[in-house]
Amino acid sequence: AGFSEGDNETTVLHFNELFLNYGDGYVLEDGHFRAPHQGVYMFIIGVEFGPGPAMGQLVLGSRDKIPIHKANEEESDGSAMTSFAMVELKKDELVWFELMEGSVVKRSPPGTLMAGDRKS
Repeated sequence: AGFSEGDNETTVLHFNELFLNYGDGYVLEDGHFRAPHQGVYMFIIGVEFGPGPAMGQLVLGSRDKIPIHKANEEESDGSAMTSFAMVELKKDELVWFELMEGSVVKRSPPGTLMAGDRKS
């Protein structure tokens, strides 16, 4: 899923471009990935933050959060941050990215992406 336009002032980042969605796990309308099956999933989040400080987190199920932040206030342009995570999810558990501070660059092709794959 990719983010190239839209309002990024909401807490949950809604990726508006969908490249592959096997199992229909990602729901464009609410910005959540819903695990179609129980298993171990790997997620990759790449965020292209706008200028200034920025912070977000990848929320995995109801228990794990992986922070992603950029602290440099002096930077005049954006910067990209990437994180990886593996988590065991039960069927119908949710995964999403929350933007808590700052902004995400809007462009096409998107520089902010989220990908996930079930490993077992």
